[in-house]
Amino acid sequence: NFAATYRLAEKAKMNVTETALQGYNFGSGFIGWSIKRDGGWTQKNAIEFSRIYSKGVKRPNGTWRYGDQYYVDHVMRYLQPGPGDNNNGQSPIKGGNKVIEAAIKAGSTYIGRSSYIMGGGRNQRDIAKGIFDCSSFVHYAFKQAGVSLGNLSSTTTDTIVVQGKKVSYAKAKRGDLVFFDTYKKNGHVGIYLGDGTFLNCQNSYGVSIASMSNTYWKSKFNGVVVRIVQ
Repeated sequence: NFAATYRLAEKAKMNVTETALQGYNFGSGFIGWSIKRDGGWTQKNAIEFSRIYSKGVKRPNGTWRYGDQYYVDHVMRYLQPGPGDNNNGQSPIKGGNKVIEAAIKAGSTYIGRSSYIMGGGRNQRDIAKGIFDCSSFVHYAFKQAGVSLGNLSSTTTDTIVVQGKKVSYAKAKRGDLVFFDTYKKNGHVGIYLGDGTFLNCQNSYGVSIASMSNTYWKSKFNGVVVRIVQ
């Protein structure tokens, strides 16, 4: 069933995998609709499709009562790319560094049970509740692995980007930090996982795994990669 859905989604001009996943959840009608509207899946059109077909009825949690408009993220957070799924042409990267793996493991425990608040995550009360912003989340993850990225109370993307060693994206390794120009230059940071994915805390989903090839992140990536642990 999913293979048939994916074949339909291959007609998309962008986000083929995301289009297929959302079509698997909503039904194949979403695929043609999203391609005609935007060239393929976007989070915005998934929400709009759900709104239309729910006839404006919401669930108690505030989402539209049709399918799962966040199905793509709910699947992608668990998806581990295989050797043939290199989004950026790199060879598969194995996480052999114990410090890196400890940081990623610590950060990953908050997937699905966290929320983003700008300026959050700078005290133990917030951390216990899973409240972070992008920089405090990265600080937390590395701190659990025994690596300090400076004073937690004053940590920002600006203080993190000047640490470690800058490398090109072509040489990025698992555990490197990737930066994006969002509301400002280097305004967002995540932990690169390899194979074109990264772990981050973002305002839409909290702590989650995202794809570098996603339309939004691809447009915001500025090429800045910082290696904290060799």
